[in-house]
Amino acid sequence: MIHGADKRIEKKETTAKPRNSAFFQPLIVGLFCLLLLLLFLVTALMDVRRTQNTLLDVFENKGLTIIETVEMIALNKLKGLMGITNRATVSFQDMESIEEGFRMQESILTRLTELGREVGRRDEEGTLTKENLRSLAAEADLLAIVLYDAHGEAIYESAPVPENLSPRIKVMLESRDEIALDLHGEEVGGNLSYLVGVRRKNVKGMIVLVLGDEGLQYWASRVAIQEAVEEGGWRKGVHYFAVVDSQGRLLAGAGDLPEGDAGKEMHSKGGENPLQSGRPSRRIIEDSPELLEVYAPLRLNGRGAGIARVGLEIEEVGRLKKRNEAHILFSMALMMAGAVLAVLLFYRIQNRHQRKLQEMRERLHQTERLSSLGRLAAGVAHEIRNPLNAISMAIQRIQREFDPPETEKNKEFSHLVTVVREEIRRLNRIIEDFVGPARERRTEFRAERLVDLLERVVQLAKEEAGSRNIQIQCEWKDPDLMVYMDAGRMHQAVLNLFKNALESIVGQGKITISAHAYGPHHAVVRIEDTGVGIAAKEVEQVFEFEYTTKEKGLGLGLPMAREIIQAHGGDIRIKSEPGKGTSLELILPRREK
Repeated sequence: MIHGADKRIEKKETTAKPRNSAFFQPLIVGLFCLLLLLLFLVTALMDVRRTQNTLLDVFENKGLTIIETVEMIALNKLKGLMGITNRATVSFQDMESIEEGFRMQESILTRLTELGREVGRRDEEGTLTKENLRSLAAEADLLAIVLYDAHGEAIYESAPVPENLSPRIKVMLESRDEIALDLHGEEVGGNLSYLVGVRRKNVKGMIVLVLGDEGLQYWASRVAIQEAVEEGGWRKGVHYFAVVDSQGRLLAGAGDLPEGDAGKEMHSKGGENPLQSGRPSRRIIEDSPELLEVYAPLRLNGRGAGIARVGLEIEEVGRLKKRNEAHILFSMALMMAGAVLAVLLFYRIQNRHQRKLQEMRERLHQTERLSSLGRLAAGVAHEIRNPLNAISMAIQRIQREFDPPETEKNKEFSHLVTVVREEIRRLNRIIEDFVGPARERRTEFRAERLVDLLERVVQLAKEEAGSRNIQIQCEWKDPDLMVYMDAGRMHQAVLNLFKNALESIVGQGKITISAHAYGPHHAVVRIEDTGVGIAAKEVEQVFEFEYTTKEKGLGLGLPMAREIIQAHGGDIRIKSEPGKGTSLELILPRREK
């Protein structure tokens, strides 16, 4: 529909719009209000953070107090155990301390016995190997775990047993007790060693556990800490209490421990180890409920036994934080609403006068353009009317004096003369519209046959199309289709669109014009060409006044055509693809609205 080559956009007459300086005054007010809001937000958030840290400090002190209590209880239990084993010099031993020591010793032996039975169970299942036997011994801090058969021969052993222990082991094997103990602490390689034997169930033989001073200290620490946790580490608000050693092994625990071994995580993250630094720390665990974990080194007999971890429920801290945040948001919302209302009111008052001035300038500019167009139209009409009258008189004389006698030529001659006279009358009507822009234009709507109008347009464009080797194809699906319209103005609109289709084709081409019903209330006229097409970004611009791609175009044909169609209550649609052509659809009403 529009030429793709030699594109030219006519310069539009524009007026420089004055800068809306009044806008910057409310903008400054708005920025000032925004600055106040930001200051308030920063201050409030700092206050919330300060309150939260204060509450967390309180909970941290509570956790450290619980850890110190557990440490004190565990230390007292170890002193009782060392008192009965003569492993420390105790200034005073009362009966209660001695009783506590024997109870601790019994707990340690019970756990070692359970370990021996676990080894026996794995042996019966056939899952016991030397590798996992060594792993069990290392995890339990034992010197060796040995499985003996009925003849006293070692079947599996995690490590070689010293020769000087063989007599003691032989005595244990010869006994018929289910559990055999040898806690005399005979020295082996500079360290004391202890033996615990557990009789195998379904086969004859015994499982012997050999532990030294460090192993006994490890198991004593586990028992002492576990009992201390159960006695002094469990109170209201404590979600869990756990103690892990320097290797990340769980020594004791109670409560719902978090998933995964957090003790190993503290050693593997590359951060500061609480056992080495000797300083407590804390972290928040995002869980349900939200927890604050306080962890600090736990020391027994002057050395680090492990890292104590206390999980404290801090739902109250979260609730307080949410209340403060809600208060901040509510206050900010009120301030923002007040600031927005103030800015809007100020903007409205300050710019009302400016908008009125701008509207007056636009109306004045439009009036000047209409006045100039009216004067121009009057001058053009004055110059065109006389030649049109002369042409009309000449056509009448030609029709009267040069009518050919042959019937066929006479019929064609009469048709051509009729077309010329109708076009002269249409030109006169157009000129009258331009001459009198202030007068209301007379529009006569009536039901007309759409195909008759389209055939007149095709007849006018047929000569030009033939001279340019352009084929015109008509498709009338409903020849009696009636449309409610002003035939003269609709003829002008369709002719403009058809001429644009002709001018968009370079060389040979084809134009297809069709008409058919579109639902019960509308009709569609489609004009398709094989021209150069229109770029997607220019489709909306082609209906703007003074936009043209023709060297001598005015940019009025398509906008006027759309105005005529819209005045009829219709619409116009355009689809185009560069290099392939354009399709125009005119949606027209079939009944009076």
